[in-house]
Amino acid sequence: MVGEVEPEHVFGLRGEVHGCVVHLDPDTVAYPAGAFLVLHHTASHQQHFISIAEEATPTALAISPKRQYLGVCRAGENPAVSVWDVVARKRLRFLSCGEMTSQKYVAVAFSSDERIVAAQGGPPDWTLVLFVWEKGKVFSVLRLSDMPGLGPVASLSYHPEDNGVLSVVGERVLKLFRLNDKLLKTWGYQGGQNHNCQCQVWADQHTLLVGTEAGTVLVLEEGDLRAEIHITDPELGPESERRSPGEGVAALVGRSPGPRHRRVTALAVFTGGFLCACGPDKIFVFQKSDDINEHHFQVMKKTQNVNPFKVEIKK
Repeated sequence: MVGEVEPEHVFGLRGEVHGCVVHLDPDTVAYPAGAFLVLHHTASHQQHFISIAEEATPTALAISPKRQYLGVCRAGENPAVSVWDVVARKRLRFLSCGEMTSQKYVAVAFSSDERIVAAQGGPPDWTLVLFVWEKGKVFSVLRLSDMPGLGPVASLSYHPEDNGVLSVVGERVLKLFRLNDKLLKTWGYQGGQNHNCQCQVWADQHTLLVGTEAGTVLVLEEGDLRAEIHITDPELGPESERRSPGEGVAALVGRSPGPRHRRVTALAVFTGGFLCACGPDKIFVFQKSDDINEHHFQVMKKTQNVNPFKVEIKK
């Protein structure tokens, strides 16, 4: 009789998975590698493994706010979201929606009370699905492809306190949704078609930060666009071509993506400010400003570079 063989250590990362690295606790990160979800202790470098063979083609990961549950999306003829208990390392639910025609989910997020899982379907229909995951039921469905001018969706995020509010960003996409009688309805800023958005993060219950391919961070407060932070740095090179507000979608159609060295690729919040990754190797640190002329944030420092730089904030 041949016993099962378990790995001692796994190298590599499935970097194509959206949100491919998540923190389970201050010392443990989880990420997909091969047919496993690797739980890696950053101090001891010990690894534990969860087999995700049934999620043979994972497309997105998300950790719940209290870091108790992990959502794993899989692609295929019957795309689904599985919810795992992180501590028990046990799959709790498989979630799927028959109204979606896409073969994959591109992003997933948990509501603040961890009761609802939002999953963003991919092309061609870009269907946004809300699941009450403990019951295994679909709660609400919205087909984003019905909205004119929509491009590929890059990120999905829940409001940190309000379970009925979430945001979706992507190419020519910046949508805020509010749940009303099981229906998702848009609210707030309606100028998303003017931006190719790359990432987002809720700074607090009032403020959403959105990074764009043009090297800007949009600051939305209570759903309204309050400021645009333009990062200009000698090492980032010339700014990509800017559009006036009136150019709208016409300026984006047929236009190649902005230079990769300028794109805001990640945002992270800390007490009193946020971090902004711009391009492949630059991280800018912002802290809240008391100067009303700077509206919200000012640069605190830029990592690993002492050359002068500036930030323009346009209201």
